[in-house]
Amino acid sequence: MAKLFPLLGLLRVRTVQQAQAAVVAATAVRHANSVRVRRQAVVDELGRSADTPANPEVMMAIAAARSSSRGMLAELESLIALADADAAAANASLAEARSKTIPLEKMELRHRNDAFAEDLRIEQNTLDEIATNSWHRARAAV
Repeated sequence: MAKLFPLLGLLRVRTVQQAQAAVVAATAVRHANSVRVRRQAVVDELGRSADTPANPEVMMAIAAARSSSRGMLAELESLIALADADAAAANASLAEARSKTIPLEKMELRHRNDAFAEDLRIEQNTLDEIATNSWHRARAAV
């Protein structure tokens, strides 16, 4: 019977850390995408309002609305930059977590292969011993 991989606990911890980093990265990317969608909605809305003002008051209201919209766009651009930075940091954390998990996975695979080879050697030795004993018994009976 093969013994357990000695670093199995550490591998499990690293796998959980990697999964958590993947969740954080996915959330950050989803947030960045939602901010981009909001920005595009504002741009689309501004593009649709090309009405000709009927009087000076309406023209002043349109100018104020456009100025406010420009401010909102600037804020959304800042949010996009922050969200992109968060997503990049989260992806870097995911890559780091993955780089810590991969060597342990390779070591576990090597351990399993070695354990399997050892099990096969033990089985072969047992079969050889049975065959040898059978042969000696058959020779003794003659």
